[in-house]
Amino acid sequence: MEINGFKIDKFNVHGFDVGTKTEGKVNCTCVFCSKDRKPVNQKTKCATVYFDTAFYECFHCGEKGQLHTYEKNETKKEYKKPKINLIEQQYSNDLINYIHNVRKIKESTLKHFKVVEKKLWFSFPYILNGEVINVKSRTIDKKFQMAKDAEKIFYNLESIRTQDTAIIVEGEFDVLAYYEAGIYNVVSVPNGFNKKGVINMSYLDDYYNFFENKEKIIIAVDNDEAGEHGKKELIRRFGAEKCYTVDFKDCKDANDYLIKYGAVSLSETIEEAEEIPLDHIESVKDYLEELKTSI
Repeated sequence: MEINGFKIDKFNVHGFDVGTKTEGKVNCTCVFCSKDRKPVNQKTKCATVYFDTAFYECFHCGEKGQLHTYEKNETKKEYKKPKINLIEQQYSNDLINYIHNVRKIKESTLKHFKVVEKKLWFSFPYILNGEVINVKSRTIDKKFQMAKDAEKIFYNLESIRTQDTAIIVEGEFDVLAYYEAGIYNVVSVPNGFNKKGVINMSYLDDYYNFFENKEKIIIAVDNDEAGEHGKKELIRRFGAEKCYTVDFKDCKDANDYLIKYGAVSLSETIEEAEEIPLDHIESVKDYLEELKTSI
């Protein structure tokens, strides 16, 4: 069975009780929390499985994610797989204070994305097909490093596999910020852009098939000179006809926007994303002021 051109490896990998159904929406008990609830509530259908988008969500415990796993794409180059223990973390008070008070991110969000803390570093695992492909580690004072000789891919790439819209940001914390706002189909480039406009996107070439079936690609990269270079390159590669951009107002990125304006307002940046004006095609917005004065 395939979904959007991706061949399923393991169907309904978590084992949700959906009977014989393979289409549409199914309400069922949650495999993650139902067994731990009071006996009277254990049969409550608190989860929903969406076969059309291959997504599940529990409205009791908040667990959500991809319904299936998928067969790997063949890769020509050999990369090293980083070793990292993804057991559920107990985070230090310093990290909790930092993400709560500075980043406005919940501890449950860190755990959902399997962020790992070790000594003074915390690490974002880049996971695809159930495997850790790369790891980006950083400190609170913004020292960064990526796993040596590991493959570069988009962060949170699985989240867009079966969606018709993909949102691209420029940092892992921006992915987490949109998650706080209820927006899940968000990926981040593995390395930021630079002011000189020198952009290496070999990782896009290798995983272009994740984007070619999208109806909309919303570019929500950093609101600065380097981000502008990256935005133009992404538009060039995907085509202006399917690309949209967001307005972060006076904020640098999605996480800054979350901090200043809150989760609801951040989600509205996606709802209000604007089309890219095509060459030689003038939009009504170009004449908005003229129309106002002529009425």
